[in-house]
Amino acid sequence: LGKCEWLVDDQFSVADVAVGAYLNYVPVFFPNTDLSVTPNTAAYMLRCAERPAFADAFGQGHADTVKTKAQAWLARGAKGGGPQEMMKKMFG
Repeated sequence: LGKCEWLVDDQFSVADVAVGAYLNYVPVFFPNTDLSVTPNTAAYMLRCAERPAFADAFGQGHADTVKTKAQAWLARGAKGGGPQEMMKKMFG
C-alpha cells in the first residue's frame, strides 16, 4: 500500500472490499488504536471510506467515523512504535 492505492493491480477490487470491510471496524472495536504508526493503512482506510458505496454499505455515520479517525491518524503522523508496538497496545 506504500506504492499503490489498491491491493490488486492498483485497481479497486473484491480484495479491497474484503480487507476494507475488516479494517473499517478498527475505530469501533478498538477505539484507542493509533494507526498513525501505520500511515499506509490509515490512508487506505480513508480511501475506502471515501467511496460512495462504503457509506451505502455501512451507513454515512460509520463512514464519517472512519474518515475522521483516519484523517486524525494521518495528521498525527508516525511517532515511533510501529506495528509491533500497536499490536501490544491492542492485545496486551
